[in-house]
Amino acid sequence: MDCSLRYISDELGIPRATLPGWKKSFALLINDNEAINTPAESRTPEEKFAVVLESATLSEVELNEYCREKGVYPGQIKAWREACIRGNQPQDKQLRRKGNYQHQKRKINALGNAVR
Repeated sequence: MDCSLRYISDELGIPRATLPGWKKSFALLINDNEAINTPAESRTPEEKFAVVLESATLSEVELNEYCREKGVYPGQIKAWREACIRGNQPQDKQLRRKGNYQHQKRKINALGNAVR
């Protein structure tokens, strides 16, 4: 089967210039899925925190090199950093957020009952 860009473009009626962008987007999607299923996700919380600390001051180039050495993706480190931040929020802020959610849920239910 011929899978050249010309063949695909002609078969699907898509401009040939569009296909490389789609290919790049697909590759990024595959990389994101691989990042989720890598052994890096089996690291302990302490190990993830250590990676976040070690990489906090690195430039983008240094971070990419660090990730290659450690077998992690920059997106994983970003997610771990955000989890650290969320985990260190004051309890009252977390409770307020939960309370706001419950309040909003009650309002939605009340509106749903009023519509019926």
